[in-house]
Amino acid sequence: MRATKWCILSAVMVVATLSGAAQQSFMDEPGIPAFTTSFPVENGFINLANGNLHIEIPIATYPQRGSIKQMQARLVYDSRFWVVQTDQINGNQHWMPNGVAPIGVNLGGGFRLITGGEAGNASFSQSSQQCGCVTFNTVCQPQYRTTYTNYSYQEPNGTNHRAPGTTDSNGFKLYQSSQYCTNGGQVPTGSTMAGDDSGYKFVITNNNVTVYHPDGTVEPAPISGPGAPWLQDTNGNFLTFSAGQDPTIINVVDTLGRTPAITTRAGNQVFIDYLCEQGCNPGGGDRSRVTLNTAPVQWVTQFNQVGVGEYSGNGSSVQSIVFPDGSTYSFIQDSYGMITGMTLPSGGAITYGYSNFGDQNGNMNRWLISRVADGQTWSFNPAQLGCANASSCQMQVTVTTPSYNDGTVTASDNRVYTFSEAARGNWNTQIQYFRGAVTGGGVLTKTIDYGAPGACPAMAGFVQNSVPIRETLSWPSASGTALTKKVEYCYDSYNNPTVTKEWDYQQNGNFAAAPDREIDNVYKSDAAYINANMLQLLQSTTTKDASGNQAAQTTYGYDEYATTPLQQSFISTQHNTPAGPRGNLTSVSKWLNGSANPVLSKTAWYDTGEISQSIDPLSHTSTVYYDATGAYPNKYCNARNQCSFSAYDFNTGLLTAFTDANGTALNDPTHCYLYL
Repeated sequence: MRATKWCILSAVMVVATLSGAAQQSFMDEPGIPAFTTSFPVENGFINLANGNLHIEIPIATYPQRGSIKQMQARLVYDSRFWVVQTDQINGNQHWMPNGVAPIGVNLGGGFRLITGGEAGNASFSQSSQQCGCVTFNTVCQPQYRTTYTNYSYQEPNGTNHRAPGTTDSNGFKLYQSSQYCTNGGQVPTGSTMAGDDSGYKFVITNNNVTVYHPDGTVEPAPISGPGAPWLQDTNGNFLTFSAGQDPTIINVVDTLGRTPAITTRAGNQVFIDYLCEQGCNPGGGDRSRVTLNTAPVQWVTQFNQVGVGEYSGNGSSVQSIVFPDGSTYSFIQDSYGMITGMTLPSGGAITYGYSNFGDQNGNMNRWLISRVADGQTWSFNPAQLGCANASSCQMQVTVTTPSYNDGTVTASDNRVYTFSEAARGNWNTQIQYFRGAVTGGGVLTKTIDYGAPGACPAMAGFVQNSVPIRETLSWPSASGTALTKKVEYCYDSYNNPTVTKEWDYQQNGNFAAAPDREIDNVYKSDAAYINANMLQLLQSTTTKDASGNQAAQTTYGYDEYATTPLQQSFISTQHNTPAGPRGNLTSVSKWLNGSANPVLSKTAWYDTGEISQSIDPLSHTSTVYYDATGAYPNKYCNARNQCSFSAYDFNTGLLTAFTDANGTALNDPTHCYLYL
């Protein structure tokens, strides 16, 4: 018999990683991060906090059942699609166009098609260390422990939510190890909240990452394949997907069993065939076509970040988007693949300019610095202001408008935004408004102070989950006095606002200790709801006057099916029975001053999360009935049993016919009415 034994090695050796780790800087964040300070532009906004251009071009909207109220098929673009990645084997860093995860249909160069029905992208980092060996015939067979960390979730719109990582004091790690290692036999199973207090939760089972949204919507893992739920609300309505033309394409199947958009590729064209009203195109499956013309391009970067290799390689750019009526968006990109020119269907042209800019740690990216429309130029000039300490640095962005005449003077407006670079964010702490040159105190100043949620009064300072705890607005005057008002906030540990204190305008900010009004919110905290990650259900809200007296109060009840029974819908299409609470609002109770009895109204629900009955404070009951989809109400009867009738287009949810309670028909088969 051959001898086998095992031994523990004290040496640690990193031998593998799932993928190159990316630098985590606010400079690289796409989507709509918590620190966003938006400046609106055509079809989107510029994030003044990091210079990102975010654009969304709508295609179609489709009503849904339950809390997934609608799907919005749209083309989304972020200029922040470049990130620095580190090779965990050799430590080399290089720029890669991987900042936007392949959610929906990736179209290249920061563009993708999403419908709002996609699951987001969960990712993590891993490394392995030798922790022991099994000796077999005098030969050591290495045994390993794998460490998993840096769990992250990216929403379809590009917004990232990260679990506390290895650089955080409370970093979240899981392990998988051989039974022959010290503390061996570990399985990567556990749970943690996202570190930004957005309310997203990671539940990991054998390293399959299930993501819970803050409203209880769940993205289960693993997904068995097409047809299986990959996004489910708290009433059991779910979305899934079907396989597309190739592995890069998936087509979302919604809660009504429809496939709102089908994507195909042919050469340098991408076709999006989306559902239009029934009968709109019988020969084409009642679908209209959006055509995207793309082109292969060569991307060459020049970020000039010390120690980071540039990218030179193939890419793909969206040249134009053509809608069924012939209206067109067209685009011009630079060598980084970023949009520098955009022509709208109206014929209007917008030009964008970029420049390299770095944070105080030397992390670089391309910052949007100019926008030209109708021959008029807006500039967005960033500048570093230095650091008060190692963890808090400041920068400014000055926004200058085109010059105009206000009846007194011809000049530009200037808005100076001050930011604090701290805790993985760039937090807007002050906005100064100037008419003309940036001199003096300006015409208006807004100041924002930040702190940590979970205490009241909130503890000031910057943390990863910073929240505004005070906002002050000041109007200076020529006499030297200023009119100032302020608002102070407290939050619970899930970032829900619990206390809002408001002070009206006072000269020079001479505020009384007590606010002029106060709003106190309490949220549902039952264990069943917290475990289901339903974190934002308001349980009561109370308004107080300047003397602290109660002026108004409303209390909310949920899932009270003993008094408002849950109605069976008998809907099985894309519908499961949920295991946890549903979070349906079943009662609203309003305090009545001078009376011991509140004003109480109730709501009964179908098991799909659609309203069945509304019962007013006098016990008058109105009833809603739905068609076979469970989404479109086809009959509404008031408390006197006077009923109106509706019909909807299945494909689009547009109202096609309506008969009121008097029997009067508003029925125009050539026209669709918007479903509200």
